[in-house]
Amino acid sequence: MELQVRSRQRVSGRQLITPVSPSSFVQQGTVDWPSLANASVNASVSILTRLSGHGVELWTAAVAQVLLGNIRLSAEGESHINEALAKLYSFGSYGNLLYFGFGVKHMIRTLAESSEGMATVAICSSIAEVHGLAISTSIVYEYAKLYSTDAGASLMPSFRQWEALINSCSGALSRSPFGSVVEFFMRFHPQTHMCGDPKQVARALEGIAKISSGLMRSMVLIGNSECGFLAAVAQWLLGLRVVVRNVAGDIVYPSSDADTDNYQLMVIYSDDPDKSRAISRTADAYYIDYIRDILHESIGSDYVSGRVEWKTAISQTFGSSAMKIFQVPGILGEIIGSAAKIYSIDCDSMDLKTRFLQPIMKGFGPEASGRAFIDLALRQLPELANCKDAMELAVERPDEDARLRFEKTIAILKEVCGCSFFCFPQAARADFIDITALGSKYQPNDPKKGDTVTRCLPLLALTIIQLVRQLSTIASIPADLLPKRRGLEALLKKIEERYSGLRENVEDCPMSSITFLYTLVYPIGLLDLAALIFGVEVPFEHQQSTTIDRHRVSVWVNGGLCFIMDSVIRLSDRAEESLRVHIIPGHIEWNQKVYTRVQDGSLGSPRLLMDPMILPVPEAKYRAQAQLIDRMTARAIIMESSDCLRMSYEIKTASASFFLGPGQLSHEMAGAASGRSCSGKRCRPFGRLYEHFWITVYGLRLPYAAPGNVMIPFDVPEKPNIVLFGENPLARCTALADLTMAKAILQERECIACCARRALMAKKPHEMVIISRLTVEDMEQLLGRRDLLLLDR
Repeated sequence: MELQVRSRQRVSGRQLITPVSPSSFVQQGTVDWPSLANASVNASVSILTRLSGHGVELWTAAVAQVLLGNIRLSAEGESHINEALAKLYSFGSYGNLLYFGFGVKHMIRTLAESSEGMATVAICSSIAEVHGLAISTSIVYEYAKLYSTDAGASLMPSFRQWEALINSCSGALSRSPFGSVVEFFMRFHPQTHMCGDPKQVARALEGIAKISSGLMRSMVLIGNSECGFLAAVAQWLLGLRVVVRNVAGDIVYPSSDADTDNYQLMVIYSDDPDKSRAISRTADAYYIDYIRDILHESIGSDYVSGRVEWKTAISQTFGSSAMKIFQVPGILGEIIGSAAKIYSIDCDSMDLKTRFLQPIMKGFGPEASGRAFIDLALRQLPELANCKDAMELAVERPDEDARLRFEKTIAILKEVCGCSFFCFPQAARADFIDITALGSKYQPNDPKKGDTVTRCLPLLALTIIQLVRQLSTIASIPADLLPKRRGLEALLKKIEERYSGLRENVEDCPMSSITFLYTLVYPIGLLDLAALIFGVEVPFEHQQSTTIDRHRVSVWVNGGLCFIMDSVIRLSDRAEESLRVHIIPGHIEWNQKVYTRVQDGSLGSPRLLMDPMILPVPEAKYRAQAQLIDRMTARAIIMESSDCLRMSYEIKTASASFFLGPGQLSHEMAGAASGRSCSGKRCRPFGRLYEHFWITVYGLRLPYAAPGNVMIPFDVPEKPNIVLFGENPLARCTALADLTMAKAILQERECIACCARRALMAKKPHEMVIISRLTVEDMEQLLGRRDLLLLDR
């Protein structure tokens, strides 16, 4: 992209057009708007298409390079941006109709080809990395207004255009160290990390820009944690010498033996607004106050947050409370190990008081429970290393012992914590851990002493468990993609909110600590929780319209990160694959346009592909229908709506079609899959299977013996159904979505006997349908009769 200004000189009677850089329109900190108004902007059709797809006008990109291009990145800062862009990539959905991430022709790659464009990408992406979209746009908008004059007012892009530009650049630094650098500087101000006033932040950014371009020698910045973000920009991008003083006035960065007088940016943290304003007036310093008079679209978007290293994520986020809980590694390890064991317990073996947890305590990935859960926790959270022995011991205990130990260790941790929120007095005996040996340094938490950051230790332990549980649903986590500090804090807050709700609403079972193990888990919230931990904004169910069915959302962009259900990428009948979340920096692209959400398509009522065959049937009829099922095909369909993309799978046979949404598939699979694994060799055989169940062959319209069902007479017993699909993943996926009234059990890694027992334990067994992996031959072998299911052999 190239700006050209029309010169007044003429050569041979023709007007001369001279190419110039955008930064040439800024002189001594002011913009030459009349010259800019006469400039022409040249761009190829392909570049115009890319900008249009992001909702950014060509003039907006040009003005952004003029205003932000005068910020001079250091050589090291340019290297940081190039390294960050080199890590960005994209991949496709099923059939490669959609692409996620930053493609090779993404708009920011085009901008970064010039020094002014790279500065634009650097500033916009750095602001978006630690702020919500609304606040980020406000900061850039206020920065642009600082250069506006009466002559340039009509040339200034609108707020919506700046928002589109910020949105296009967001996520570019998500895999860079910038977020952790921000947290490094903000840790010197350990108070509430709320955003600063965008006008004041923009003015301070202007001062830093003047230093980078040589118009100012140095500046002093006074205020709250927002100063940490500006310090990170000054050092990491602009290469300025930064000095930081804490609230007490002590120099905390750099080290005491460094030359602190020769600074370019002095950051002074302060908790006293009146004193800070007075200092800023007398010392001609820049002052940043907390945000005021801003309307927000979502709760929590007015916080500034960087990213925390995995090796110190818990302690850096929760401070003294984390240090306190890590000082009792035996207790914490016992809690985490017992939880890992409980998650692996067959829910059918639970007593009646806890059996209601069955649909929500199950996990589907190999790392969702058991020893693999412990390995994941130790790998992602190295701070738990001292808890390893206790975790490994707890996870090997018998089932009932694990539940008992979990309750007891939670009770002990309550005594260590002593807060009034959750840790009410307990009478449980600590007969296996001597709390008298904890020492005098383990004093109960006392919020009345003014420790505003004290957290409840048992709920903090449950937060760690939930964090590991959520990480088990993510397909792969790049080592350089770090969690948000604000996201971990919000996870604890949500567990506190769930505790308050359960305390008020649970009436059919006594309150116990095990109750909280199902907080925020499957099948609700896979995308929500991933975005909460790694993204910027609050999960979409709090900020979008209530008419959106979040179970039908399969891709969502949050803070420049794409959160993608695996069912969008492939059609799989295995829950441990379909119920995984992929995280990639970037956006959703379709036909070179950018979107923020993918939902299931609304393509009308699905047609029933074919009638089922209730055994016994003639073998020839069975073979004919089996052949139709084997010839099923699938293709993805993308449709554009007013606010999102809609995706569906069209499943076709020779005579009919069926529409299946990826979000619907994931939701139904979460409710139908058990997450259990058994070989059947140690399980009790289920006798008289043929008498207790209807056995159906390859039917995609699933029957159940309920009154009014036209396929089963009224005078026959009501029984659950076993549908034999064999290893046909397409048919099994279609069967899940075809269940409009029945309740499904998806057989995966468990034997048919265990599935049968679970079906008969249901409140209405006759409404249960087992979607089996068995073939007719497998069932005949299991029943011990070759002529029972297929006739005329």
